Amino acid sequence: MGSEMTLSQREDARDLYQKYPRHYSWVRAFDSKGLFEPRWTNRTIELLKQDFESGAIGVKTWENFGMEILNP
Repeated sequence: MGSEMTLSQREDARDLYQKYPRHYSWVRAFDSKGLFEPRWTNRTIELLKQDFESGAIGVKTWENFGMEILNP
């Protein structure tokens, strides 16, 4: 779906938040790739926790997430 932040984007967001915490905020999205794999939930939660600890203020859920993802 293209919603996953690259490592470089995550690092940039963290750096900007550390430098300008009163003026910079960011939200996190997550990728649905591997959604039905056993470790997807734990891996995604761990990434979200890391990003919230690094200054993320929310999670963006793409509207097509609920409309297009089907369990094969």
